[in-house]
Amino acid sequence: MDADMVHVAYKGEAPMIQELIGGQLQLCFSSALNTKPFIAPGRVKAIGVTGKQRMDILPKLPTIFEQGVQDDAYTVFGWLAVGAPAGTPSDIVDQLNAHLREIAKEPKVLERIAGAGFMPMMNSPDKFRQNYQRDLPIWKALVEAADARLE
Repeated sequence: MDADMVHVAYKGEAPMIQELIGGQLQLCFSSALNTKPFIAPGRVKAIGVTGKQRMDILPKLPTIFEQGVQDDAYTVFGWLAVGAPAGTPSDIVDQLNAHLREIAKEPKVLERIAGAGFMPMMNSPDKFRQNYQRDLPIWKALVEAADARLE
């Protein structure tokens, strides 16, 4: 997909959303958690979410993929993960994973995860590695296409 956009760096999502509301920006990519309060009152018009699955926090908002834009850039989504140092013995990694999977089943934990706009996807370290390897070329291509540089 070829979209003519200019990246504008902000010192946080809140100032960016305020500039979107104020009309200084025409569009932005932002988290569901920080954007949701402005959608219902009509201060922000949500266009879609990235990924191939709708978000629990915005269940009526279709994905960009569902709307026909099936470019790889819109199939990926942000995620958080728990990691351990390289070389951590596999039995320790397995124990940590088992404990985290149990913790993630707790209703209060699930409520906090959903409240933050995330969807719990507790999977195995191998499955995480597969997902990471699947998405890495897409993120790499996006960074290269944008000629992004660390400042």
